Amino acid sequence: MRLRSFPRALCGILLSCLLTTANAQTVWFVNDDASGANTGTSWTDAYTDLHSALSAAQSGDQIWVAAGVYVGNFTLALGVELYGGFAGTETELAQRDWTANETILNGGAADSVVTSPPGATATTLIDGFTITNGSGTLVNTYYKYGGGVYLNNSSPTIVNNTITDNIASRGGGLYISGSSPTIANNTIADNTSYSYGGGLFLVNSSPTIANNTITDNSVDYSNGGGAGLYMESSSPTIANNTIRANSAAYCGGLYLRDSSPAIVNNTITGNSAVTAGSTGGGLCAESSFPMIANNNIMANSAGSGGGLYLSGSPATIANNTISG
Repeated sequence: MRLRSFPRALCGILLSCLLTTANAQTVWFVNDDASGANTGTSWTDAYTDLHSALSAAQSGDQIWVAAGVYVGNFTLALGVELYGGFAGTETELAQRDWTANETILNGGAADSVVTSPPGATATTLIDGFTITNGSGTLVNTYYKYGGGVYLNNSSPTIVNNTITDNIASRGGGLYISGSSPTIANNTIADNTSYSYGGGLFLVNSSPTIANNTITDNSVDYSNGGGAGLYMESSSPTIANNTIRANSAAYCGGLYLRDSSPAIVNNTITGNSAVTAGSTGGGLCAESSFPMIANNNIMANSAGSGGGLYLSGSPATIANNTISG
C-alpha cells in the first residue's frame, strides 16, 4: 500500500500545533528546599524562588509550589495557574493537600503580597496559599491599597487561600477596582484597613464572592466602616459566605454605597459597629438597591440597626432570619 504524503506546509502547521499543545501543558516546580539544578523542571530540580517560575511560565502553564515560606511581592502571570499545598513528591494535582502543606507568601510588610496584572481573566488562578504580611500598593503619596491582594482591571480566580494579617489604607485583605474576579472558598481573616474594607474593598466591580469565611477583620478609623466588606458603585454576587466578628466604627459586617449587590444564603453574625451612635452592625446600605435573601443575620450590634440599617436604599428583603 502506498502511503500518502502530506504537503510540507501542512506538516509545518501540524508540528506547530503539537508544540503549542506541549507548551500549554508545562508544569513548573518550586520548592524552597530543593538542592538540584534550579531549572524548575521537576521536584528534584525545582526553582527555589517563586519569581523565577512566574517569569518562565507561559499562558496555559501550571506552577506547583511546595510547602514553605516565600518572601516577596508576587505578580501573577497571565493565563497561568498557580497552585500551593504540595509536599514536593506529587505527580498529580489531585494529590496535594494545601491544609497540611502550608505554602506561605509573606509580603515582608512591603507592598501588596499578590498583584494580578491588568487584563487577567478566570484562566489566571491562585489556589492553595497563605497570603500574609502585606502593606498594600502605593497609589499616591499617602494611601496604600490591597494589603494581601491588589486587583485593578483584573479578574483572576482566587480560591482555597487564607488571606490573613495584612494591612492597608483600603482593602486590608483585598482591594478590587474595575474587576470581576471569582473569589471562592477562601478564609479572609484578621486583616486591617485604616479607612474602609478591612477584609475586602470593592469599587466599580462585579465579583462573585462565594463560600468564603470573612472573619475578625477590622477598620482602624473613627469614621470608617465595612470591616468585613465595603463596596462602592459595585454589583457583586455575595453568596454562601460566613461573615463573622468583624468590627468597625460604622457598618461592621458589610457597607454598601451606591451599589446593587445580590446578598444571598450567607451567615452574617457577631459583627459590630462600635462608635456611639453607630449604624448597621450586620449590614448597612446608603443609596443602594440590594437584594437580601435567605440569609441568617444574627447577634450583630450597633447604635441603630443592629442587624440591618438602610438609608435611601430600596431593598428586596426576603426569607431571612434576623435575630439577636
